[in-house]
Amino acid sequence: MKFTGFDSKPGELAKLNSCIKDILAKIFENRDKLPKEKIKKLSELIFSDAEVFYGGAHCRRGLAGYTYPATKKIHICPRSFGEEPGRLCSILFHELVHATGEGEFDAEVIENIVYPPAKNDSGNNISGTWPYKDCSDFCRDTRVRSSDGLRETDHFIWNPTTGEVWHRKSDGSKGDHVFARDKWKHWKCPPCPRISKEMIAGEPFIDGFEPGDGNFTEPSSQHEQEKPENAKPGSIHKEKIEKLIHLLQEILNTLKEKCDGTENNEESSGSDCDEEGCIPYPHESGGNVPEEGEEGFTPYPHEEGGLPHAEGGSPTVFFDPAEPNDKK
Repeated sequence: MKFTGFDSKPGELAKLNSCIKDILAKIFENRDKLPKEKIKKLSELIFSDAEVFYGGAHCRRGLAGYTYPATKKIHICPRSFGEEPGRLCSILFHELVHATGEGEFDAEVIENIVYPPAKNDSGNNISGTWPYKDCSDFCRDTRVRSSDGLRETDHFIWNPTTGEVWHRKSDGSKGDHVFARDKWKHWKCPPCPRISKEMIAGEPFIDGFEPGDGNFTEPSSQHEQEKPENAKPGSIHKEKIEKLIHLLQEILNTLKEKCDGTENNEESSGSDCDEEGCIPYPHESGGNVPEEGEEGFTPYPHEEGGLPHAEGGSPTVFFDPAEPNDKK
């Protein structure tokens, strides 16, 4: 495992190294409860493949961490290092599961197996956390079983109505329950829509803080307002439509500014990194970094022109040149 962005953060790096030891010990302790193929992939990530970054462009949202599964790049946000040690380790482990290619459902299940949710006397999380408002992601990450109408991944079977989760055997049948009956309530969800949203290629898995975390804030509090007492039927629906129209107009105005070249560079860079610890890495779309040929440009090993690659040469990269009517 490689660590990037920790040169001036020896304390944070020491915490992650301690977590790696803890994660390996817990994987061994729970080896009979985890898919063997998943243990192998996690071990490969820890001992060679994964790269962990301090902060990143998306951390401005106050998130715990996020992962690009295709490139096995894991970002741990600065505030996560202020959580309890066990909670930090569960965050890193959750992102490692994402780096093996698993979605939110498997990441939550496997996290809860290895780091069972627990709190201290103050009510702070000191280990993993139960799912929190993850139903839409769970529906996206699971598929319907033709045999019984339940939902499944390659490793688990899920009943959204009762909250039961089973291990999935190699023949597709149910194995043992993953969680005890008194924990099923944490996995209950409304019926999944017939068509669920899909992940966009290259999009990272993004994980926020959850209730009990020291840095938790209700994610919907900024976007949802209580219904006024004197609201008329249908008025809320109208307000939502008006807000959507306003949001779309803002997006159109932003795109127009970018196309006209009128956007203020200083303001745009600030909006991308307005939180302490934000490091706009080259592989992130929101990163404001010098381009090749500009002062301050420093190529990363995973980019063409960077440090020499291992045997096999440079990675395949698709380059798209500017086309007619492009401003540059």
